[in-house]
Amino acid sequence: MSSPACWTCRLRRKKCDRVRPICAACAGLDIDCHYSAAKPEWMDGGQKQDDMAKAIKAQVRQSTSSRRDKEFSVKVLPLGESSSSLQTPPSQDSLASATPVHATGQDETDDFLMTLYLDTVFPFLFPWYQPTSISGGRTWLLAILKGQLGIKYTALSISAYYFTLTLAKDASHTLRTPCEQHVWDTLALHMKTSLNIIRQDMDGLSKHAKADVFRQTHVLGGIVQLLIFETTMARGNDWNMHLTAALALFNDIFETHGMKDGQYDLGAVLRGMGQDWAFFEGAQLGFSVWTADQASFQFFSAFLIFADIISSVSLRTPPRLQQYHRSLIADSRPPGEFPNDKLQRIRMEDYVGCPGWVLVTLGEVARLESLRHSAEPAQRAVTTEELRNQSIELERMLEDGLATISSSTNQTQNRVPVVEAWIHATILYLTIVAEGWDPSHPKILRSVQRILKIINTIPWQLSLRSIMWPFCVAGCLAAPEQEDMFRSVVSAMGPFQAFGTAKEALRLMERIWGLRNQLDKDSWSLCHCFEVDGVRFLLI
Repeated sequence: MSSPACWTCRLRRKKCDRVRPICAACAGLDIDCHYSAAKPEWMDGGQKQDDMAKAIKAQVRQSTSSRRDKEFSVKVLPLGESSSSLQTPPSQDSLASATPVHATGQDETDDFLMTLYLDTVFPFLFPWYQPTSISGGRTWLLAILKGQLGIKYTALSISAYYFTLTLAKDASHTLRTPCEQHVWDTLALHMKTSLNIIRQDMDGLSKHAKADVFRQTHVLGGIVQLLIFETTMARGNDWNMHLTAALALFNDIFETHGMKDGQYDLGAVLRGMGQDWAFFEGAQLGFSVWTADQASFQFFSAFLIFADIISSVSLRTPPRLQQYHRSLIADSRPPGEFPNDKLQRIRMEDYVGCPGWVLVTLGEVARLESLRHSAEPAQRAVTTEELRNQSIELERMLEDGLATISSSTNQTQNRVPVVEAWIHATILYLTIVAEGWDPSHPKILRSVQRILKIINTIPWQLSLRSIMWPFCVAGCLAAPEQEDMFRSVVSAMGPFQAFGTAKEALRLMERIWGLRNQLDKDSWSLCHCFEVDGVRFLLI
């Protein structure tokens, strides 16, 4: 017997395809899909039913408006290709129509959003990035927001989105107040401005065969900031376009300004950006005080490396920067192993909370999966043997890492659970690649249970933002009796489940839970969990 139609479609008197947990009609409009065996109390044929009908109509109107907002996505072209052929000059009418509703108060709005970004939004997005004041702190962030307009307007748009969620009464709130509408208008205005600036900057780069390092790194920062915007708004496939463009420019920067013995030399790029800090002139500090350009380049590089590694799982490919991990990532080796050179590297844990060696291992697992998936039939026996041997070595490394951090006195106490969650998530991925999709496997049961315990013991502001990918991986492999625990974690975020990818992560989990008994052990993999209807999601 087929499932009954959802109550939303019944109320709207629309045809329902009865797919659970979200039918096609509700999914297409991005509105709440109400399923239950019993008739909901608001379906009373009276006032409650009328109120619900009005609320759903408001959601439909809001969804239509949100779809129009997707014009904000940028089409970043390869270096050397001009965007002029794809653009027409804006008319005076179109420029006039982009004027915010309260133009006279726009400067005040922007000042508020700038302060909100510096004080609240940026620390929310990157809770583990806490540079010391004596080394410059986040001074670079204020400097680039004031000096690089493409980054500034994207940041203001992110801040505006954050503020709309603080105004929302709950996660399903859709009716816009005049204040909210003004903030949304500000978001739209600033994203259009930001995209135009970044396109112009990209065109400017294409006209210079060897652009100076400052011009290149400024454009890179603008593109990576767009990538941050896309993942914050959870906007479908655009992230891959931005990631690809950023990686191409990142490679150009190092090939032009930072190569040493066939490897990327971060120190050479930073030295090329060196400028004296007059405030510290003559001081013997014994450590580096970075200029705004140097600090921002390291920050955006760290985020780019992180995004490249996590995306490799969704794309079922090795990380595109994998061959340079050892020369770029400071903590690319397990605890106790140290590089024998003095190259400048990026300490990933200080930026995203996950040690570099765990991310490097995660990228190596992605490489093994890609190798297995692409192997020719005649080579599968050899590939399988290689996969088995390397999987054993990677598992040993991860288990040793778990034991080390548990007994370490050097780790910041509240960072240990985050690191542990990342290690367990990597073990889950490795087990799937080596053993197939089997949620009942003892290793999988152990790691899912541990990640769930970690999530419930640290604040959600840190737990989900810092371990969004481990959270979703564990959720997709969760047992039926654990489902409500994952739902409650997202529900506790209230409106902020829509800031970032928490809401999308739960949707992906719900989909996998609905397919639990239909997934083939040998053909289903983690990459399939992050793709819906051809749209891949990047959970960072």
